[in-house]
Amino acid sequence: MAQIRILPRIFSRGTRGIVLCGWFLCSLPLGAQTDVANFKVPDIDENGVMLSMLTGGSAKMFPQKPMQITKLRIDFFESDGKTVKMKIVSPFCNYDPRGGVATSEDRIRIDSPEFTITGKGYIFESGNSRIEIKNDVKVILRNLSLKTSKSPKESNDE
Repeated sequence: MAQIRILPRIFSRGTRGIVLCGWFLCSLPLGAQTDVANFKVPDIDENGVMLSMLTGGSAKMFPQKPMQITKLRIDFFESDGKTVKMKIVSPFCNYDPRGGVATSEDRIRIDSPEFTITGKGYIFESGNSRIEIKNDVKVILRNLSLKTSKSPKESNDE
């Protein structure tokens, strides 16, 4: 099991369109399922710079139940608003907008230039920006400087 903290904007503010739509649909007395296909939810700051983009193949929204999102992808951008600095992908998750929690027994992959994290089964809590990957966790670190500096005592011994 691995636990990591992700930027707080992932599901809280970054998906406000889906969250608001989910809350709206959950408050309707229809009892009907609503489907959305090939959606994009951008998170843009007050200066018009893209912070993140959530995309999905589909979202099924139900009153009083978590949404089901397929082909989930979240891109986080550098300060230029164009260069992707981190990407999260998963084939499927259930997202409860009332609690801000995404869960899945499916795969997850988190990529950045410095690392790749993969695993199976996860819980993401947007309120405290925490993701827990349950099984088969693999972490690959890149571009690490493995040079160690000598302690002052070692330098004096030479």
